[in-house]
Amino acid sequence: MIAFLLIIYTAAVLLLFKVMHLKPRPYLIAGIIVAGILMLGGVVVGWMQSAPMTENLVTSQYVVQLVPYVKGQVKTVHAQANTPMKQGDLLLEIDPAPYQYAVDQLEAQLKKSKASVEEAQAGAQAADANVMKAKAGVVQAQDALNEAKAAAANVQAALAK
Repeated sequence: MIAFLLIIYTAAVLLLFKVMHLKPRPYLIAGIIVAGILMLGGVVVGWMQSAPMTENLVTSQYVVQLVPYVKGQVKTVHAQANTPMKQGDLLLEIDPAPYQYAVDQLEAQLKKSKASVEEAQAGAQAADANVMKAKAGVVQAQDALNEAKAAAANVQAALAK
């Protein structure tokens, strides 16, 4: 791959200077060198990311890095090197303790909130009962007032005779 890119790079340089008769100026030469370095460097970096290589060996298979979706301490790695895996196979286990702690905290907070709701409902029922009692008291007071007005009217009528 690198040899092929070197051949293409050399052909491009020859095309620019021999066929198109461009004068070799310092900026043009520097630009061509930088372009060649970027082209070859990009291929080498990409190759290292997808197929690592050492002085003794170059792997041409894809390498898959295991990265979990959640943060945490890896408890067990079930995937083995050079062993094919199927979709749905368990690759690794993450320690559930921190997440269980968070779940327990949220469940306790939920219980506390439900108790607060029940307490507020009981308070509302008590307030409703007090309102009903107060309304009954108002009705009794209105009746007593009406009786007192009637008695006063009777007394005034008796005095007026």
